[in-house]
Amino acid sequence: MPYCDYWKLAADYSAATQTRDPEDPRACGGERGPSEAGPAAAASSTQPTSAWSISDPPPRGNTGGKFTKGLTIKLDWLNATFPSVRLKEVRALATATWGRPEEVGFGRYTYEMSERYPGGAVLFWTGSKPRAECLLSINGDALGLIPQAEQLAFLRRFEDMQAKCTRVDVALDDYSRQRLDLAAIAAAAEAGNFAQFRRFKVTAEKQRSQGQVIATGNSIEFGRRGKDGSGVSLLMYDKRLESKGETDSIRFEVRFAKERAEMLGMCLFSSHTEEALVEKLRNAVGGAIDFIDRSAGDANLSRCPRLGWWQQLLDVLGRVRHVVKRPVAPLQQFVEWFKRSVAGQLSIVRGMFNSAGQDFDHFMTTALNAAEPRAFRHVGKRALGLDFRACYSP
Repeated sequence: MPYCDYWKLAADYSAATQTRDPEDPRACGGERGPSEAGPAAAASSTQPTSAWSISDPPPRGNTGGKFTKGLTIKLDWLNATFPSVRLKEVRALATATWGRPEEVGFGRYTYEMSERYPGGAVLFWTGSKPRAECLLSINGDALGLIPQAEQLAFLRRFEDMQAKCTRVDVALDDYSRQRLDLAAIAAAAEAGNFAQFRRFKVTAEKQRSQGQVIATGNSIEFGRRGKDGSGVSLLMYDKRLESKGETDSIRFEVRFAKERAEMLGMCLFSSHTEEALVEKLRNAVGGAIDFIDRSAGDANLSRCPRLGWWQQLLDVLGRVRHVVKRPVAPLQQFVEWFKRSVAGQLSIVRGMFNSAGQDFDHFMTTALNAAEPRAFRHVGKRALGLDFRACYSP
């Protein structure tokens, strides 16, 4: 089980929300499409009521903030599990928020039953056999029905009901279409000028209509979603093309899953002010990826300068990375030390054995067999826990 001190993380979060990571290693690390949403909510090119406008940081000596035209941020999807004993409370909260539900009659994700609320939120549970939790899945349309002023109180209830997030999507929209340039992002990806991900995909969808070829989609995806992913994936796309002109923005969409969703959820639920909630959303988007200039030639990516357009955006967003600390399996440190410090000298010994016509493998087998009874005297085989893929990697 990965190590996460969630409560400490939530308490210390405000102190960490700066434009730079404390460690900022910038080390290298999907599949929701742009149209994955519930029943379409009324959309327009103006700022939605459920999204927050983002302000530029004020100049030194000025306590005011300069409004950034067209840059908004919002929660776009939220999945959370609750202890089964909280099912009545969760249902009451959902009904008070969206109205009376419609029972679907079947479940999903191994849950037996479900009910759908206006806007598209779905509550899943199992009734015939004991199950530790129920699941509330809230899509972007359902979240959009909760006004800004009420979202903080809504999320605070999640903390009271011991919620654990399994998915959190955050959407940044650039209605000016100037801060997020898909061509510049694609060029950075093709040049390898990004960090925290290994995989990316650039897609330009086109179709022939009335004798002309027109663009119907334009997107850039970083990371992998699902069980094989790292827990963070990004999708940047032209919302105007995806919505057929209803929403005129460039969308920067970040999905957090697994432990990272749980960490971010705890931080959001513990927010005491709307400003703190928005700050955490901004910082989470800013910390999801880094665009750097690798042509600087520095092997230490943390010293590579950031691309200018990205640094300008980070000056507005801020940056915090959600890093999951995983425990080192027993003996794993020894294996890494052996590969790093002993293997080289041992290869010299093997060369000397071979040059003298001696059987090095027989020597090693004999030595290991003699040591085995002593080694397992205090440690059982089941407690070793080695990652054998790491053992054989260079």
